[in-house]
Amino acid sequence: MSRPPNKEDDIDHLRALARFPEENPNPVMRIDSSYRLVYANSASKFALTGMNIEVGDIVPEDIWFAAEDAWGSGDPQTVIIRWGNVLYSLTLHPIRGRDYLNVFGQDVTRQRQIEDRIYHLARFPDENPNPILRINRNMIVLYANEPARPILSAWKTQIGGKIPDKIHPKVNSGFRAERTCYVEVTYGAQIYALQISPVRDSDYANIYGRNITRLNSAEQELVVANERLIQYNQDLEDKNELLENANRLKDEFLANTSHELRTPLNGIIGIAESLLDRKEDHFSRSIREDISMIVASGQRLARLVNEILDFSQLQHSDIVLSLRAVDLHTAIRLVFLLSRPIAQKKDLTLQVLGPVGDIVSEWVIKGAFITNMDQGGFDWATDETVELSMTVAMDYCVLNF
Repeated sequence: MSRPPNKEDDIDHLRALARFPEENPNPVMRIDSSYRLVYANSASKFALTGMNIEVGDIVPEDIWFAAEDAWGSGDPQTVIIRWGNVLYSLTLHPIRGRDYLNVFGQDVTRQRQIEDRIYHLARFPDENPNPILRINRNMIVLYANEPARPILSAWKTQIGGKIPDKIHPKVNSGFRAERTCYVEVTYGAQIYALQISPVRDSDYANIYGRNITRLNSAEQELVVANERLIQYNQDLEDKNELLENANRLKDEFLANTSHELRTPLNGIIGIAESLLDRKEDHFSRSIREDISMIVASGQRLARLVNEILDFSQLQHSDIVLSLRAVDLHTAIRLVFLLSRPIAQKKDLTLQVLGPVGDIVSEWVIKGAFITNMDQGGFDWATDETVELSMTVAMDYCVLNF
């Protein structure tokens, strides 16, 4: 049997209770009616350091005002103090009928950090420049940030109101499948793309919007530009077809013309050559030279006709050029013979100055000389003598008259 409690047991019990404040891991203090700190346990050390006081000092002003409010209202008052990076929450409890109040502190640093983090994260929707809304399964708008106002206006609703009936089926389907759905909203000249995302294991969906007006305009401009490009390509194909037809007609004309020219040319050359071959006719030397010039001119014209055809074939890659050396002495002599009658009419003498090599094509010499004759028949000649000189390099030559 246990013995009945005696006075010593009561004293031990009271002593144990008296150790409660000192054994508390959190700050415990007492302030009297003169606002002096009359007690502080060991755990109050950091809090006292933060307030820059010790037992016997008058408490700081913010705690003074809180104590005054607590005594006046009879309700506890809370004050937050900081020591370095540590935050303490001090709750001042007035004791009815007593001239003091007890202060119970708690380190709320971690709690305040979490609260601050939650607060800053909670500001994300409001600070987002794009529309953000929240709706529940009853299609009621629970939240909308400021950029979402145009969407609410387009829907003719507000926070606490319902979204339009026409998008209920799509949103309900998204809720059932827990799948994101998309809608577009037009407000005035602005177009918004909305992503409606139900949140798993909840009764609401978040709506994330984006203004796609400029993007939509750019897409329309791209469509117009693409249509123009298609039209340009069609016009180009039509023009290419016209050019191909014109080129084909040109080739046919050159071929027909060349064929028509060959017949009389061959006749002229044949007759002239037969005159030269006739031994019984005693032509004078000058007449035979003139007949020879007729033959040479006819052959030159025949070669020119062939070269026109060759040029046409060259455009179609139907011919391969073959470079070969020619006898410039013979070519120049022929040119001079052909040019002599024109020069004699102007009382001009033709002379060749300096040696001539063998690397220039015959038609270059003849073409250069005959072109000058055709363009004025030596009208540019001011002296009685026309001199032809030639500068020969590795891959070109210069003719000087």
